[in-house]
Amino acid sequence: MRLKKSVVKNFGAVLLGSVIVLTMSKGVPWIVSGRTQTIQAKTMIENIATLKTEEKYTGIDVVAIGNSDLYSAFNPQQLWDEQGIPSYVAAGPNTNVYTSLCMLEGVLACQKPQLVILEVDEFFEKKGITYLGTATNLAYENCYGLFSQNKNLLKCPLINQYRLTQSRVISNRGYENIATSKPYYGKFSYMVPSDQREPVNAVTEKYLPQLISLAQEHDCEILFVCMPSASSWTYAKHNTVSDLADEYGIPFIDFNVDQYDTGFDWVTDTRDGGNHLNYSGATKMTKYLGKYLQEHYQLSDHRNDQDYADWNS
Repeated sequence: MRLKKSVVKNFGAVLLGSVIVLTMSKGVPWIVSGRTQTIQAKTMIENIATLKTEEKYTGIDVVAIGNSDLYSAFNPQQLWDEQGIPSYVAAGPNTNVYTSLCMLEGVLACQKPQLVILEVDEFFEKKGITYLGTATNLAYENCYGLFSQNKNLLKCPLINQYRLTQSRVISNRGYENIATSKPYYGKFSYMVPSDQREPVNAVTEKYLPQLISLAQEHDCEILFVCMPSASSWTYAKHNTVSDLADEYGIPFIDFNVDQYDTGFDWVTDTRDGGNHLNYSGATKMTKYLGKYLQEHYQLSDHRNDQDYADWNS
């Protein structure tokens, strides 16, 4: 979703387009040493925040940030159809917390979500954590669905260098819809109760506090979520995230230790033998989360709001 067209066509679109293009080139880093913003990025955020107060806001209320476990398991269109909550999945393969910080920074430049759903499997990601130079590019690619209505962006030749044609980013608001089923027969045997803790990676240790602080600065609540993943999750990881959730006062839903009466079944609900969910699994996860959000957060139902008409499928 986006701001009303009159805003997009005026200063907000021009400023957003020019600054994001600059920041995604190597000439002007979007984020340096965590959240240290360039003057251009800081000005962009401040000006668009001003525009948001001048007209009725029609953007997303929930942003889900994380890795492929998340974009395979959370369907914004379903959340809309069942709860009337506009949302977006800002997630990419093998992401880490620094990339997620970049994603949140980008989302907040043109949106004002009330809730950040943070998928916690990435806290332990080992791929790509020694080189973070492509984080802003990855963040932009996977948040592009939020910016794709800005024609100013499409006129910039630099944009063609990025993989912006993924259907999940453009058409499915970040969700990857795959109906293929490849069973996993081990059920939840990988979750053997234990008192052990697995340390988070160095990137998480450094940047998670900054991500949480950024969300708080923008009055965004945070919800930790772990989607079912037989190939990557353990009880030791669950314990570590539970400790972090207690430390920061953040709710934590782990679908690996409690199925919350979702009816989840590893035989029917995974597309690759236990790593990622398929459409059936995502439907169950999204349905539960929709009810949870309705019960625990002050999120409006916009299904009868004509300004959100383009959400109606």
